Amino acid sequence: MEIIKTVDELFDLSIPTNSSKFTKSFIHNNPGNIPVYGASKDPKEVGYGYVADNLQGIQYFNDCLTWNIDGSSGVVHYRKGRFSLSEKVIPLILKDEWKEVVDIEYLKIMIESAAIREGFSFNNKAGKSRLALLEIPLPAIGGIIDLDAQKAYVNKFHKIYRIK
Repeated sequence: MEIIKTVDELFDLSIPTNSSKFTKSFIHNNPGNIPVYGASKDPKEVGYGYVADNLQGIQYFNDCLTWNIDGSSGVVHYRKGRFSLSEKVIPLILKDEWKEVVDIEYLKIMIESAAIREGFSFNNKAGKSRLALLEIPLPAIGGIIDLDAQKAYVNKFHKIYRIK
């Protein structure tokens, strides 16, 4: 059994990313130790450099998923620690009511899978409005979301990925 939730039911999509004024030039003029990620396929690529912390008008995030809307469109990354984002990346902030019952790695895999099913790509981009409607299946037992089943799925997924 599974329970279907949309991305906008699971995540607070009202939280904005940075504006187009948050450029490489701005970051270069305000150097620091906070990584700024762009819409790269590589989760470790800090394409924009490192910016100072706590700058007025700049959005910072901690330990959350991100969704690329350009570049490697449709790619989800789990970013750990404190970071900032280019305008081409949407932060996916998990709503509080889901934090204890869902596995963030499971959601990453499921969102990317749903994006592939919908045909999202560089030529078929999905911003917040299209992303919001993606349906995510959550395994459940007797109407209760099964966190252990999500973790087992993630483990199996990573084993298969390593074999490939």
